[in-house]
Amino acid sequence: MEDFECPYCGSTKSPKVQKVYENSDADGNRGIWVTYVECRDCGEEVSE
Repeated sequence: MEDFECPYCGSTKSPKVQKVYENSDADGNRGIWVTYVECRDCGEEVSE
């Protein structure tokens, strides 16, 4: 993510990005990919 600035603390460090597969059934089907973006300085989750 270029030109990132945290709206909570103003940090311009590149954020921590995690891509997670959630809500799948026992066979691993019907889930969705969710992307979490987190500020490296304050730890707040930031929307993309």
